[in-house]
Amino acid sequence: QLTADDTLSTDEKRVAYSNTPTSVVSDAAHMSWNNTLKQFEVSAAGTYEVIARVVFEGGSGLVEMKIMKDTTAQNTATPRVHTTVDPVERTLSAIFTCVAGDPIYITYDSQSSNTVGAITGTTVTIKRLK
Repeated sequence: QLTADDTLSTDEKRVAYSNTPTSVVSDAAHMSWNNTLKQFEVSAAGTYEVIARVVFEGGSGLVEMKIMKDTTAQNTATPRVHTTVDPVERTLSAIFTCVAGDPIYITYDSQSSNTVGAITGTTVTIKRLK
């Protein structure tokens, strides 16, 4: 859970790239948070469900969101985010298999010169299903 806003950016960024989430609840036997790389790291192979609820600020167009496992997008969406109605929440989810050591992270990119950022209230939930 983000308890501080990410700095607004025009480049592709990972959720929590400019701050440290202060509310991370996990079972180390299943996964852990790597604050240096801004990603979760899977400790146990299995099927995982990821739900990213990102609260955005800024922008004036489409923002590409991705749920990533290592370097491969597991789901991608391009919702509209606009300063005239921000902040807005956008949700993206995916279910996929992982092996021990796989990183999982969420990215967002304004795809333009408009700045956008994930703000307080953003949550990422990752559950090991089996």
